[in-house]
Amino acid sequence: MADHKPFTQVEGMRVYTGGEELRRAAAALSGPSLAPRPNVNLALPAQQAGHVDRTGHTSKTSSFNDRRDSQDQPEAFQKIDSQSTNFEAVYNDGLILQEKASQAGGSAQGQLDLLKQACDKYHEAWELQTNSHAALYNWGVALSDMAHLEKKTEDDAAYHCLLAAAEKYALSLFYSPNNPQALNNWGLVLQELSTMRSPAERILLVQQSVAKFRRAIRLRPEFDRACYNLGTVYYAHACSLQGEVQNASAQQEAVSGGAEPTSEAVLRRTFALAAQYILLSYVLQPAKEVYSKSLQVIKQLLPLPHLRAGRLLAVAADSLGAVPERWLVSMFVLDQAGFRIVAPHDQPAASSQQVAAESQESHVGEESQKAQQESGSGDEQQPDSYQIGLSDVACVKPCNDPSLPPGYAFWVSLHSRTQGLYFVAQVSEDAEGWVDALHMASYAAKQGRMQMLANALALASGDQQYQS
Repeated sequence: MADHKPFTQVEGMRVYTGGEELRRAAAALSGPSLAPRPNVNLALPAQQAGHVDRTGHTSKTSSFNDRRDSQDQPEAFQKIDSQSTNFEAVYNDGLILQEKASQAGGSAQGQLDLLKQACDKYHEAWELQTNSHAALYNWGVALSDMAHLEKKTEDDAAYHCLLAAAEKYALSLFYSPNNPQALNNWGLVLQELSTMRSPAERILLVQQSVAKFRRAIRLRPEFDRACYNLGTVYYAHACSLQGEVQNASAQQEAVSGGAEPTSEAVLRRTFALAAQYILLSYVLQPAKEVYSKSLQVIKQLLPLPHLRAGRLLAVAADSLGAVPERWLVSMFVLDQAGFRIVAPHDQPAASSQQVAAESQESHVGEESQKAQQESGSGDEQQPDSYQIGLSDVACVKPCNDPSLPPGYAFWVSLHSRTQGLYFVAQVSEDAEGWVDALHMASYAAKQGRMQMLANALALASGDQQYQS
């Protein structure tokens, strides 16, 4: 098995882990600004949350001994060097104040005062070097810490601190667009903001939060914390939907005599997505206790014995490259054995209800189905012809190609097939979920961690305990 290296933060960046644990994600639903807490029967692991992980903190200090003597430089370069020196001195002052705040005991006001001073230093540093993504990033972390302290007494002050933190992370990403830590932190802030707004606003903030976490793990599939946070966002959102679905279900039953409402499919899909990301975070870092505890909580939401299962449109294997190609609907599954089609009788039991719920949704897309029929696609079950090993997956991306059947498509590039293969899901969230699952599972395969994925699924199924 290849050595697996955990995600390493960018130099000079403090790793912010507030909002990481499942407890916090679900507990936010019972806040005073939201509707009554839904009836959720899943007991979540209680973990301390809302803190900065200082074990990975690296101060971005400079070695002044390495600088050229300013007397040997032209005047213009002396000014630039002096400005850079001033920036680093001010920036490091901010880091020191922020660290003091994290270690300070006693009153919250004392910590707030230190954090405000740190913010002033980051502001001053940023004015000296406006393209410093590190100053903006740590400024955002300080504001997030302030929000957690303010939230205990002043919700309005906490809200404005979070808005300011989101602005700093966004600007930091403008200068360093591929920083997964900034994306992760921005996602956490948006998640926190969603708990303080109305249900209508909450949906939009959750969607934005999901997009940030998703971008982070696609940049760095080894980033277990972002993967886990994505799972908690979906879990919290599913919990909030549960009460709505229960109310809608009761009303529907009174009107139609027991037919399952379409929104039930959304609930099942959201819970399944939460379970998928939490299991994948466990595969990346099985030693983290919160991941293993959370896996025990969400295992009933997985389409066991698989990581993911669902219906997709795919070109019939015997018509690949033909004109025209035949598109057929098949049940696909993903696990340590790869990405493949299963026969109807091999369909995972946990996904049968999801398929039934999707059938309810399919009536909404009658025009889409008609277009598929005209292009030669249909609901015919495809034989067991697709068997894609995860080590063969080179790249997975969503795509928007008008030549494909209506729906939400994604492209899987293979080492053995340079032109790759296209698949079409009926729902956008399904397509994105498949992309993430294939992306991270193929990363695990490249790291020699397929046995870890197999053990995680076996552990969730109750077949065995993980052996390190």
